[in-house]
Amino acid sequence: MSSIKPGIFTFTLGGQLIGQEIADSLGSTLTSPANVPSSEIAARIREAFIANVPIIGVCATGILIRTISPLIRNKQTEPPVIAVSEDGQFVIPLLGGHYSANKLAVEIGSFLNSKPALSTGSYVTLGLALGEPPDNWTLLNPSDIKGMTAALLRGEKVEILGYDEWLSPLQARDNIKITKTPDKNRIVVSSSGLQSLVYQKKEYALGVGCIRNCSPDDLVEFVNRNLSEHGISQGSIEGVYSIDLKSDEPAIHLLAQNIGVEARFYSPDILETQYEKLKNPSEAVYREVGCHGVSEGACLARAGQDGRLVIEKIKSDTATMALAKLGGDTGNPGIPRGQLSVVGIGPGNSLSRTPAVTRVLTEAEVIVGYRGYLDLLEPLPTNQEIVAFELGEEEKRCRHSLETAGLGKRVVLVCSGDSNIFAMNSLVMELLDLPEKGGGVSARAKRAHVQCFPGITVMQAAAAKGGALIGHDFCVISLSNLLTDENIILDRIRNAAEGDFVISLYNPASRKRRILLEKALEIIRQHRPDSTPILIARNVEREGESYTLRDLSTFQPEEIDMLTLLIIGNSHTKTFATNSNLNGLGGQWVYTPRGYNKKIQAGNKVGEGSNK
Repeated sequence: MSSIKPGIFTFTLGGQLIGQEIADSLGSTLTSPANVPSSEIAARIREAFIANVPIIGVCATGILIRTISPLIRNKQTEPPVIAVSEDGQFVIPLLGGHYSANKLAVEIGSFLNSKPALSTGSYVTLGLALGEPPDNWTLLNPSDIKGMTAALLRGEKVEILGYDEWLSPLQARDNIKITKTPDKNRIVVSSSGLQSLVYQKKEYALGVGCIRNCSPDDLVEFVNRNLSEHGISQGSIEGVYSIDLKSDEPAIHLLAQNIGVEARFYSPDILETQYEKLKNPSEAVYREVGCHGVSEGACLARAGQDGRLVIEKIKSDTATMALAKLGGDTGNPGIPRGQLSVVGIGPGNSLSRTPAVTRVLTEAEVIVGYRGYLDLLEPLPTNQEIVAFELGEEEKRCRHSLETAGLGKRVVLVCSGDSNIFAMNSLVMELLDLPEKGGGVSARAKRAHVQCFPGITVMQAAAAKGGALIGHDFCVISLSNLLTDENIILDRIRNAAEGDFVISLYNPASRKRRILLEKALEIIRQHRPDSTPILIARNVEREGESYTLRDLSTFQPEEIDMLTLLIIGNSHTKTFATNSNLNGLGGQWVYTPRGYNKKIQAGNKVGEGSNK
């Protein structure tokens, strides 16, 4: 089943009771008319669908189908979509039956005390889907599932060697013979003329260690060769485990990917708790990393108290490996490599957010940001830990995000607009670049996986409202002098004005700072006619949104504040009246020509000549 928590949606207040019960049970958040305008709910559902978030609609199936139908393309990649009646009696998977929707419907039905309406042939007839074994089992040849399922549905004779509880729905069927075998970790499903399906229980923890920048191909070959020599299939591996110093080692992650499992890691202190069980303790390893064994210690830590080594440490020139059989207790699962996603959420409207950003927000365990930006996210599809910071605490929020990711958490750092433009990604990079003793983050934080997701800027959104103001070369300059010397800012204004760039001014003024804007305008006026258009955009895509067109002769600095963006045209920028006040900004479009008029005029002359 998908690790992403589903989004719960209802269009009516009548669906809130059941919707909230589902949300509470699944650890998700309900989107309803109580927290979102009714007119926006369909758009929120489409947004979640595009971002591949599982969808549960407490509503009529027709509403849900009409909402997502324009987006349906490929059943291999679409998320599960489930409709639940407002009284909770009916749970109906609409999409993704073979991709977790049926399982999710069964889970919902269990706590609503209702029977899910499963229409997928294998579930209706067999009571299960052979392609969806429990998480602790692996189907080794999933490409052969279609033929075997068809044979079962046709009532052909099928023999199953091996047994586990998840196969119990098949026991009463006359055409299926189940033979329990001593090997409780392997199941083979056979039928005449078909390739047998082979299921392997995940029963081993794989511990690995390697030198820095070990060759991924060498590590994969080394591990697979030794597993094969011991008669152990990849499908029986439950996970790959190592020391946290290797959490950013590409070879280990690619090995886990090759096997189809997750890589997880332990601190040296945790690995050292396995000292008494180690078969090959090493003082050299202890001096180097703080524990007496990495590969043996890691797989034993996962295997639990009654786990045992089945392959003692094997060494190559660049790596070590060991294998432990999982015990009856859960053991220590370790932590994954942490992940920090620095995202731009756009100007404020969730519909201007990219699907990639919506997806990582949904997957996050911790969301960090300036309090005002976090308020723009509500409601999120799922419940996460929210950590809010105030203005002026930029370093604190970036440092907190990185250090939290270093603990193995999936963290999202929220930025308004684009995450690179006057936003936090630059500071994140700086903290990663600095040495730890020089003000940078910890070594653990530096090992986290960091990725940056762009967003629509307020400049783009504002320019689009007015027409095509940034249709030619433009630049973006912040007038905030908190971090940049005033003279440097004015030099950049002067160069931009001389270069005839369209100029977007961020942070144009505050209560204490207006003189810098006046100086900037004075410089620009030396290079632009008084008729040069200026777009004043305030609270773009937020409450109190407004747009005003002025020119250099009529603009008054008193009109703006820190919530305002200014876009000043170049010497060729034009405005023209539309046919209706419903178009453009109060009946006017503003645009900056790119030079096509020369081609247009040349084309007209050619046309005129050809008509004579």
